[in-house]
Amino acid sequence: MSSDKYTGAEGPSSGMDDELLPKLYEYTIEHFYPEFWDKFQNDEITKEDMYQKVFEEITRRTAQTVAKWQGAGFCHGVLNTDNMSILGLTIDYGPFGFMDHFNPDHICNHSDKEGRYTYDNQPTMCKWNLFKLASAMSKYIPKAADYVDETYDILYTNYFLSEFKQKLGISKLQEGDVKFLTSMYTTLKNGGYDWTNFFRNLHLISVPESKDAASDLSDTSDVVDKLFDFRTRKELK
Repeated sequence: MSSDKYTGAEGPSSGMDDELLPKLYEYTIEHFYPEFWDKFQNDEITKEDMYQKVFEEITRRTAQTVAKWQGAGFCHGVLNTDNMSILGLTIDYGPFGFMDHFNPDHICNHSDKEGRYTYDNQPTMCKWNLFKLASAMSKYIPKAADYVDETYDILYTNYFLSEFKQKLGISKLQEGDVKFLTSMYTTLKNGGYDWTNFFRNLHLISVPESKDAASDLSDTSDVVDKLFDFRTRKELK
């Protein structure tokens, strides 16, 4: 019976690096990434290429998932490595929550004293977990860590910007839009505005392309009033 060299634990899952890990990975590929498994079975790609390409897909899915969380103001709360799925999903939603007043340092897990899994830290923690998966698979996917290092941030940023384009009704980012988004993010942070209602109330502003567009777009008082509706006098103070 194999045993773990660090803990001394014995059992079928010990010594996984040499025995079970590639079997588990291939089982996952066959059942959950069949497009890559079929190519391997048809000799269209080698086993090494299949391993790498599936890891790249795991990285892409993870970046897309956390970008959607950020866009919705969703906080997972316990993004440990064992609470993320190799399918680009996640499990264990015990202390999860959605932000009301926007706070990038929002913590939804009362046991997270150091703020490891704040709203703002979620993309970084997902990347860190991918690095840990890459480390565990380094014998079989030697380029995995490099791929995360070189690609994850780009993937995440693109998905994140895509989320905000949809929330703001922007079909294509133009020069100055990223600067605008940064400014908006800072404004939300400084004002502690309601994350969901802020975007919902933007519909009150008519735009020139709209058939119901107002002739004067400078009056945004209705929008401002709506943004402050959710704040109590004590909170505003």
